Amino acid sequence: DSPWLDTDLSVYHEEAKINREKLTRNAIDAFGIETRSGTSQNAIAALQAKVEEISSNYPFRKPLSPKYEAFFGSELEKLARFAEAVGAQTKLEVCQTRISCEHPEYQNLVENMPPPHHLAYSRNKDYIIPEFKTLLEGPSIDKSRLIWRTMCVQPDSCLRAHYWTRKHYEGQSYPAKSTLVHDLRSAEWVPQKDGDAISFVQPCDASRALLPEEGFSWPKGHPEDAGEMWLQAIQFGENPEAPRRDEENLDQRAQEWGFKSDDEAATAAELVQLLRDQGTTPEEELERRKSRKRRAERLIIELDDAPEREYAPRLRSVRITRGRIEPRPYLRGHYSQDDTMECQMCRRLEMPFKKRNSDDDYFLAVEALQKEHFPKEHEAQYLALCPECAEMYKEFVKRSASARETLYNLLKTSEDSEVRLKSHGHVIRLWFEDKHWLDLTTVVTYYEDEYTPEDSTD
Repeated sequence: DSPWLDTDLSVYHEEAKINREKLTRNAIDAFGIETRSGTSQNAIAALQAKVEEISSNYPFRKPLSPKYEAFFGSELEKLARFAEAVGAQTKLEVCQTRISCEHPEYQNLVENMPPPHHLAYSRNKDYIIPEFKTLLEGPSIDKSRLIWRTMCVQPDSCLRAHYWTRKHYEGQSYPAKSTLVHDLRSAEWVPQKDGDAISFVQPCDASRALLPEEGFSWPKGHPEDAGEMWLQAIQFGENPEAPRRDEENLDQRAQEWGFKSDDEAATAAELVQLLRDQGTTPEEELERRKSRKRRAERLIIELDDAPEREYAPRLRSVRITRGRIEPRPYLRGHYSQDDTMECQMCRRLEMPFKKRNSDDDYFLAVEALQKEHFPKEHEAQYLALCPECAEMYKEFVKRSASARETLYNLLKTSEDSEVRLKSHGHVIRLWFEDKHWLDLTTVVTYYEDEYTPEDSTD
């Protein structure tokens, strides 16, 4: 067994040892022997014979000593092959035996056979694994994995029990299942996953989808291929209600946690793992999204109370609401680092010159679009540009109706905080700081979904 070969045989022999001790105690009780002076020699001899019979029927083996690991190190695999070659046990052995009267189909196999069916003139075959029922009494993952591995390598002949006489051919015998198959059918030994919990059910109530992943590989091939016949013999998954109940239980458990179904819970688990792979946690992502939602809600309130752009008839049209907002401090807060401004187009780390009588970088707050798209006043609708990029933007975007429409559509649909458009042979690239991008896209969404011209006041 481990660490040489992962066979899980230790769990079987531990159960066998415990069972042999129980049988020995039962033998003592049966013969009425007590550890006192005056016990008859005949009784002692009978007890010794009974214990020897138990030991011969249920051989007990010990695992290979772990001391070998210190000597062989990385050569453990070679040691395992050598031990197997000289007779060490690496898997449970199926033994051929005679059909017992306790066999569930004994009447059909033996008693209902046409005469003569005297045992002296008959042939019968049955298959068992010694102390297999003891192994099945207390289910565990290790025991179940040992059973699964054992059955995956057994020949199909061990799945059937046969009885026939010299007068009848073997083909005329009753097609019965072996004791091994009946034991596997009736015991609750198949593990099924239920979240982090594991339950054990009979094979007929089991679902392949709920098997643990490690140690329970599904036999490949079609049902008639070798290796999968034993699953049919033990009626694995034949209860049609079992998978449905499993799915209902999983859905019910998922609903208790706030999900609509188990599939939705599985999708949520994938998202959580994706966040962890990206170096964040679900709690951090949830807080970030809540913060963005709160910011957007506050911005909607600001936009509801924001003044409409108003123009008065004069010799020239003068914008009289521009002075109600201050976009320059807003932009400086988003695009300034260590008192150095960064242009949203060319992304220079500093502006080409500073303001008069000040150490502040000179930049222009250029409105991204005109009243046709932004009918209200708000700081988020402005761009921080260096003088050269400001003039280029005004020339190739603001003075071009098609470019203005293209930019507005990009602001509506783009998921990236950097947009790119072409205008008159020039490529205009704009990048936005995350909060500015959120504010601006919220503004666009407001105009698209909530704003109507009737909201404005003349």
